[in-house]
Amino acid sequence: MFHRIDQSPDPLSLSISFSRLKEIALLLKQQGWLLSIDKAIKNLCNNRTKRQINYVLTFDDGYSDNMKLLFLAKEDIPSVIYITTNRLGHIVLWPYRLINAIFHATENFLDLTSVGLNHYQLIDNQQKQDTVIQINHWLKQFEPKRIEELIDMIEEITKPNSPIHEDRMLTLEEINLLNEAGVAIGAHTRNHVILTKVDIEKQREEIEGCYRDLKKILKKNSAFHFAYPNGTSDDFNDEIVSMVKQAGFQSAVTTIYGINKPGDDLFTLKRIAVDDNSFLTPWSTFSKCRFLSETSGIMQLLLVWIKG
Repeated sequence: MFHRIDQSPDPLSLSISFSRLKEIALLLKQQGWLLSIDKAIKNLCNNRTKRQINYVLTFDDGYSDNMKLLFLAKEDIPSVIYITTNRLGHIVLWPYRLINAIFHATENFLDLTSVGLNHYQLIDNQQKQDTVIQINHWLKQFEPKRIEELIDMIEEITKPNSPIHEDRMLTLEEINLLNEAGVAIGAHTRNHVILTKVDIEKQREEIEGCYRDLKKILKKNSAFHFAYPNGTSDDFNDEIVSMVKQAGFQSAVTTIYGINKPGDDLFTLKRIAVDDNSFLTPWSTFSKCRFLSETSGIMQLLLVWIKG
């Protein structure tokens, strides 16, 4: 599971450099394990593929840096981007507005005692990273409108000197370029709403509306797949899963860590997050052996065998 293709430091650990991504993609392709989302779902439905190892490169949100997937598509490397359809061409989602407000602050403090948080020092990068992580977690409890209001307030206090408007989401034209090149486009709601934080009508509008948006905006027809925003076990429930099925989606992914096998629920699929700091050797280099053993399920099988 990936989000951004960017080598800049990311306090939320949602970014990976293109060089590392390409290294992983080529490794999986060489093993013959890399599939499109459609083929992988078909394999999960087929009990005869129990021992087959398959990977899918998934990207959440739809940041403009995902255009780099065109270079992988030219090498027949499939992937899928789950997009927020009402954010096409807009500035990046609020977590990156938060990062910008903290790391490019012209003030060396952030006083949020008025909303029940702390008075934060923003003098060094460690203080800034700790602040981002704490506030990012806190903000997720609110509905989208309140989150935007709080981000606006934080920006007013810190007065960032870097223009966030230059960092944006994919546009409609870019989405279709990617799709025509072989990158699958999936749904991530219309506005990246954490679905358990809103009422049933809003849930339905975000899920079904996103499906309708994809049908309308994509020139290339395909089966559609869904990703739950934030994606933890607290961010969806049985009713939401039913809405996703009823909307017409063929599968849905979570952010719950794990490996999927035939017979698993196609609408609560697990994933493994990867960034530049994942699967490193003691010398801080990427370990292909560690990556393959931990993400393919081989390590789990070995542990079961050892335990008898």
